[in-house]
Amino acid sequence: MGDFHSGSITTISGRCGKPNCRCHLPKQPGHKPDFGLTRKVDGKIVSETFSTAAELRKAQRELDSTTYTGVSETPEEFGQCI
Repeated sequence: MGDFHSGSITTISGRCGKPNCRCHLPKQPGHKPDFGLTRKVDGKIVSETFSTAAELRKAQRELDSTTYTGVSETPEEFGQCI
C-alpha cells in the first residue's frame, strides 16, 4: 500500500505571463493542463503539482483507495460514520 492522501486532484490551464508566447495569440487554447493535488495540511490548504504522469496515477489510486475502500464493511456502518 502507498501513502494515502485526502484531497482533490485539480487541473490548471491557461495563459502564461510571457506576452510574446503563442498562448496569447487569438484562438489559441493556452497551455496544456497541469494536474495537482489540493489538500489540507495542519489546517492550511496546500497545492502541489505532479512532475510525471506516474505521480498523477499514484495519487489517483491513493485517493480512490481512501474514498472507496476501507470506509466500512456494511452500509449501516457507513451511515454511522456520517
